[in-house]
Amino acid sequence: MYNEPDTFFGIRFIVIIFIWGALGISFMNIDNHQGVFSSMVLYLIPLALDYYGHMPIEKKNKKRKSVGFWSSLIIAAIFMIGASFSGSLNISFIVTNIWFLLPLWILSGFYVYLAGIDWVTYSSDEEIHHRQEIQKIHRKKMRDEPMDKRVSYYKKKKKRESKPQTETAFNDPSSIN
Repeated sequence: MYNEPDTFFGIRFIVIIFIWGALGISFMNIDNHQGVFSSMVLYLIPLALDYYGHMPIEKKNKKRKSVGFWSSLIIAAIFMIGASFSGSLNISFIVTNIWFLLPLWILSGFYVYLAGIDWVTYSSDEEIHHRQEIQKIHRKKMRDEPMDKRVSYYKKKKKRESKPQTETAFNDPSSIN
């Protein structure tokens, strides 16, 4: 059953459309292959991180999460490898050609399509209820943990930073013979 569309995933869908448009605009102004590779990596890595954080319960949503995460991660890795090895190859004339960039930009629209499907399917009652349950568990855990316990890590860290260092051969080069 579906109720009204989930606001978060709607905003996410709109943001991904804008980012995809910015990718297309950057492709029109790129004059070297490093810019193409870097733009694709900067487009794909945030998508991979976003998909990594999803916790769907329906099988089709789990499959789409895996496709979105792994495909963006693998393609970004390919572009990173291409950027590192492209110095020895003269591929700028191929990569910066409109006949390469236009299909690349259209294919990158696959993630816009996935975001639209996410918006619809993550708006189901089951998925919304699942996210609310995770939120309740997390808030209960935070509420039940005393404030002193939460802050103790930072107090210990501050004490360690404020202690003066003792002079040893490792941090005093004049003490070495």
